[in-house]
Amino acid sequence: MRDKGMTRHEFAKFIAAAMIEPLDPEKPDPQDNGYNWGLAHAEMIFAGADLDAIKKMQGWLRAK
Repeated sequence: MRDKGMTRHEFAKFIAAAMIEPLDPEKPDPQDNGYNWGLAHAEMIFAGADLDAIKKMQGWLRAK
């Protein structure tokens, strides 16, 4: 029997469950926010996003 691995939908559900909800949405903890961005980027990569595009997006976010 062949193990087909995790589907994209299953992976997205795990990522959503692992994200940290800020106590104060107006002032999220930067460390928690960074953790959530990392999870979001992992989901993007699993979905086939280009790593260089993600890095460019990170640079854009830092420049804000």
